[in-house]
Amino acid sequence: MYGHQVIEDLSVLMNKDRKNSTLYHQLIKSISKSTHFYIGEASSMSSILGNKMSGKEIFKDELSELIRLPYKYCWFDYDLPPNEDKETESTKRGILTSELLPNVIACNIFMFTNYYKHWIDPFGYFVIIIGDTADNIRKKYKILDEMFSKAKDKSTVNGKSNIFFNLYNEYSGKFTLDEILISYGRDLDILNEILLLLSCKNITTEVHEAPVKLNKARAKKGKGPLFTYHTLKLMPLNQKTKTKTKPGEPTGEHYRLHLCRGHFKRFTEEKQLFGKLTGLYWWQPHLRGQDHTGFVDKDYEISLVGKG
Repeated sequence: MYGHQVIEDLSVLMNKDRKNSTLYHQLIKSISKSTHFYIGEASSMSSILGNKMSGKEIFKDELSELIRLPYKYCWFDYDLPPNEDKETESTKRGILTSELLPNVIACNIFMFTNYYKHWIDPFGYFVIIIGDTADNIRKKYKILDEMFSKAKDKSTVNGKSNIFFNLYNEYSGKFTLDEILISYGRDLDILNEILLLLSCKNITTEVHEAPVKLNKARAKKGKGPLFTYHTLKLMPLNQKTKTKTKPGEPTGEHYRLHLCRGHFKRFTEEKQLFGKLTGLYWWQPHLRGQDHTGFVDKDYEISLVGKG
């Protein structure tokens, strides 16, 4: 959805800022060869799924072993709601990800500023170590050890964490890792949930092809092409959970009717879904219980499928 916009703004920066033109060129190249995903409204994903927003617990819990990038290079973009501060308002985000090593992901987070009407280039990139710490894994890989050792500002790295930030420019060194995680923690949280959703057996993707005629018209004007992108879709389970009671027979149990938030369920060989399925599944928000004793209202929602 938004990858072509980021490339256009990076191209302008590349012409203005010759000092960093190589960096902008590399970012443009990486976005161009990525597989693109549009997530839609992603503002509520963190509250729905219950992860901490610090950036320190994500990619490190019991489900982290299931996280994999579906492609070598991926671009994820999504929408956020407006905020009260119009000068800092950013309602569109994009995350460029690439697989550095097994269980190691690099990502750049791009923000669209509504006030200035352009995308801000990232002043560095995150290195995410899935299920481990920097101190442990850097011993295995020379490239990661060099990256960690040559970090422009040691305040943005922490060997005991599974996430560190590498600066592109010296001027950014006034920020600490904790400050950077506060600013980008929500986006890292969203990325964590996107990758978990892509690992679910009942989540599939729908391809939205780039319009051929529009891309031809853009080419005539010297503009880059729009990208084909994917959206996430939830596949309905093809079998209902079996119960021990006959239809309409009371069980003797009474629960207040409440809306259960969406959540992940992991099924193993010992505990299979429908007696035969294993793996990670996404459970949509749903009503649970009986309404004899009232209704408990909890405001959870998730958008898996983007706008058409």
